[in-house]
Amino acid sequence: MPLPESDIQRRIQNATDSEVRAVLAALCAESDATARKATKLFSRLERTTQDYEERNLPPPALHICLKCQKPFVEADNAPEACQYHTGKIMDSTNSVGVWLS
Repeated sequence: MPLPESDIQRRIQNATDSEVRAVLAALCAESDATARKATKLFSRLERTTQDYEERNLPPPALHICLKCQKPFVEADNAPEACQYHTGKIMDSTNSVGVWLS
């Protein structure tokens, strides 16, 4: 039985980087589909970070839209951006967050 969404969000938020990496590695090892999706998301985040670095700008806190799967910066989220980029952000202790709704 899956955990309620708010419980898993809380657990992710409270987990250490090492714990999050261990869980992600286990999920990817268990499922080729999950591994492919994680690879795609990592690539998108890396490209966005590189874009900022090439402009000599510090990489901002990035978020991933759960609907369109594209990285975005909350402060740069203009009205013409993905219509789903509204809702709450899951706080993270590093520079990458996940858009929850």
